[in-house]
Amino acid sequence: MVRDDSSLSDLGYRGAAASILQNRRLPGQGFGAVYRRSVRDAVYAAAVVLGAWIGLHWGLLGVATGVLIAVILNNILAIRMSLKLLNCSWLEYTKAQAPGVFLAIMVALVLCQHVYCCTQTNGLLGSSW
Repeated sequence: MVRDDSSLSDLGYRGAAASILQNRRLPGQGFGAVYRRSVRDAVYAAAVVLGAWIGLHWGLLGVATGVLIAVILNNILAIRMSLKLLNCSWLEYTKAQAPGVFLAIMVALVLCQHVYCCTQTNGLLGSSW
């Protein structure tokens, strides 16, 4: 039995064409978000360079701290932009993130306890390393 998939591929092409024609106005609608994203990326790049330059006075730890502050700033700006695009509040965002944050805290506490116990009993992370 020979299977004829020409009708399925034709349907796929028609669906793609309809999708393209339907979404022809999206680039104009999204231009503001793309522009804001590029501004945010420029702020992030400047913050990384500035943070690293200021951190040079304190060595590697200072540079890492400066870059960490830039990453946190970038995340806050990204969240703010996303909330504006989605028309959501910070409270809604916090409620959505709460389960993941709670799980991360629990994992960190278990890991810290494990590392502390291993270093105190000369275990896995003890003097044998």
